[in-house]
Amino acid sequence: MRGSSPRLRTASRDVACARRAGNPRAVLADPAAERGVENVVTRCLRVARGERVAVLSFRANDVVEAFRAAIERAGATVSRLDLEGRTSILPPSPSATGSAPASASSAALRRTLDGAAASLLVADESLPMGLSYAVRDEAQKARTRHIHLAGIDVRVLAQSARAEPDRLALVGQRVLDRLANASRLVVTSEAATSLEVHLAT
Repeated sequence: MRGSSPRLRTASRDVACARRAGNPRAVLADPAAERGVENVVTRCLRVARGERVAVLSFRANDVVEAFRAAIERAGATVSRLDLEGRTSILPPSPSATGSAPASASSAALRRTLDGAAASLLVADESLPMGLSYAVRDEAQKARTRHIHLAGIDVRVLAQSARAEPDRLALVGQRVLDRLANASRLVVTSEAATSLEVHLAT
């Protein structure tokens, strides 16, 4: 792939290995990464049968394919829009009349989101910040269930993306319960570093 990052080239090899292995369900060779994809689709985005999901991508093509397959396995349909080359999807500057006409790229984004039950942005680390904000704002206007995965790759999918949201919520609540009556928090590491935080009461 011309101009691709080492992470994307690794992902391409993962896809090829999975397909050569003859597993029709697997898109990524790493089972942990596949579980991360399934977790995002079924537990975080909560895709349901019969829904339409807008998948917005920026360069992370192999990872996007894994999400597409997982969404379709959940019984939903996918509307995909490739955002690369659509940097004109930016927050418009007001004109003399108080508003700016939508660009063709902005119109394409709105059409893709219109009527979708859920939306997912899948992008590598080169996603322009302005484009990221614009997608977030349009998803809010469309009132979709939206997940923003900027800087996603196979490594992230195999690690943090595998975390179950219900379990994270439980851990978070336990931490809050422990801190409810505390005035000081001290965090130490195996490297003998420490962090002390004084909490407002």
